[in-house]
Amino acid sequence: MPKIAFATPALQPVLWWLAVITLALFLLIQLNLFWTTMRWFRSSSRAPVMQALAAFEIRRNRELFWTLLPLLATLALFLWMLIGSPIT
Repeated sequence: MPKIAFATPALQPVLWWLAVITLALFLLIQLNLFWTTMRWFRSSSRAPVMQALAAFEIRRNRELFWTLLPLLATLALFLWMLIGSPIT
């Protein structure tokens, strides 16, 4: 994989922290998407939402799986970056 670094060694942690902040924001967005997907399938959802789910044959288990998969992959990347990084 290509490596990106600043010429000045003192600035190298800046790139690492930028990546950590970006991954954390991406995790928050994905958590929001997962939470919103969970709300679709509540019995208290509005009738148009339930009709759309039925019309497009959206199944709860499949939708939750495909929504949760990128979240778990990003979380694994985030943890790998935190644990495996020499910069602390």
